[in-house]
Amino acid sequence: MNIIAPKLLYVNKTHILWNLKFKIMKKIIPAVFYLFCLAAIAQVPPVQWQKTFGGSSIDHASSVQLTQDGGYIIAGGWSFDYCGQGSGSFNGAALKIDGLGNLKWHTCLELPGMDYSVSIQAVPSGGFIMLSVTDYNAFDFILDPHVMKISDSGDIEWNALYTDFNSFGVMNVDFWDTWPKGSIQNTPDGGYIVAGSKDSDFFNFPYIPDCAIMKLNSTGAVQWENYIGSSNEEFASSIQNTPDGNYIFAGGTKSFSDNHGLIDFYVVKINNEGTVIWQKRLGGAGNEIATSVQVTSDGGYIVAGYTTSNNGNVSGNHGGSDVWVVKLDSNGTILWQKCLGGTGNERASSIQTASDGGYIVAGHTNSNDGNVSGNHGDFDAWVVKLDSNGTIRWQKCFGGSAADYASSIQVTTDGGYIFAGETYSNDGDVASINGGSDIWVVKLGPENLSAASFDSSNIRLHPNPVNDFLHFSEELQTIAIFTINSQKIIQATNVEKIDLSALPAGMYFIKIENNAGNISVSKILKN
Repeated sequence: MNIIAPKLLYVNKTHILWNLKFKIMKKIIPAVFYLFCLAAIAQVPPVQWQKTFGGSSIDHASSVQLTQDGGYIIAGGWSFDYCGQGSGSFNGAALKIDGLGNLKWHTCLELPGMDYSVSIQAVPSGGFIMLSVTDYNAFDFILDPHVMKISDSGDIEWNALYTDFNSFGVMNVDFWDTWPKGSIQNTPDGGYIVAGSKDSDFFNFPYIPDCAIMKLNSTGAVQWENYIGSSNEEFASSIQNTPDGNYIFAGGTKSFSDNHGLIDFYVVKINNEGTVIWQKRLGGAGNEIATSVQVTSDGGYIVAGYTTSNNGNVSGNHGGSDVWVVKLDSNGTILWQKCLGGTGNERASSIQTASDGGYIVAGHTNSNDGNVSGNHGDFDAWVVKLDSNGTIRWQKCFGGSAADYASSIQVTTDGGYIFAGETYSNDGDVASINGGSDIWVVKLGPENLSAASFDSSNIRLHPNPVNDFLHFSEELQTIAIFTINSQKIIQATNVEKIDLSALPAGMYFIKIENNAGNISVSKILKN
């Protein structure tokens, strides 16, 4: 029998223990480092500033967009006393602020009845185009679409009222939402595409609207119009241009025999003359309302809204109504879907593609569990960052002890975000309000990205302004060109120059990634 000396046994045991510790540490240290990096990547961006605007009554923002001078344009509904009319009722308006949220000017519709501005866009050639709905005949309960072209300084260049549309946009996205819906976008030919809902006779009960799509030229003349739907109710909340020269819109439908429940997401692709190419109805046994659709870089689409279902196309509902985000391919087939929320009620109002390929969603929540934390009381504005597969990277509640809502969100040139909506609070994240509710605008800083940012001045872009070819001082791994409304329109890899001659004149954003993986965003001006 071999006898091992105690000292040798002790040495061998120590050696074994050290080896074991070393192996454990080799696994733990990288894991901890990974978690540290992940936390840095998923860091919630800070609030850089927040502003409230309004009068003594109810004020609400429906849309916020970036402007060519580095500021922002906002559309919505204002108290009449804020617009200088003093009747205490309601007026549609546009509000221009600078990059720090300071008011530059505001322009009100001042039509005879009540009106509300639902959508606004910066026009590439300058100025802004705004869609409103108006009770033009002074409270006859017939809402007509109204389109206004506004100059960069807030002057009205032209406006058009389309009275033959009767009840356009009066079908709200749900029966508990008092704000009308609709959408306007620039089109490549210099005109505009408008989406909403329309019924031929509001007093012909039951009220059965169709999706209403209207194509306008650059001065507001109707080029064509089309009504899309079936035997029951349809409405369009959001419309976008598609890369192939057509259009995609999203909203809701109750009409079809193969609907999953009462109301389904209704996603429809139409050609440039308004004819349906394909249509999809998505949902479960409850209600699904789509409020926002965007084109994605892979040629597909991302759609956001809300759901009360947990079957059919929907899974993972946390209770009540959840934010529902659905990724579609170019033919409308579901690639993935995500329910976001808690046991209360959540609804998404806006979704955008983020600069890192993920998605940023804005809406509201009254939960404080599930995916939601940090609720201040009542409904809070809720902003959620998703990666490209729909996994939550971060979420944040914004607001005070009363109700607060986010209606529209955009990606800003510094890699941050700006959202606009409505607040009834006078505490928490809200500095103060003027009475009733105010328009609330919140600017968030950039996220802490995993790739180190670099000074874009080290990479020379020339010429800027550009007529045709934009040249770079070194070969870049990837570049992407975005409109001022954050829509990606060009992407290229391994380039030292790119041809922009086909782009309409106006301001664009360029996202650059060099061969070291560093990222920067700059402005370019196309002549």
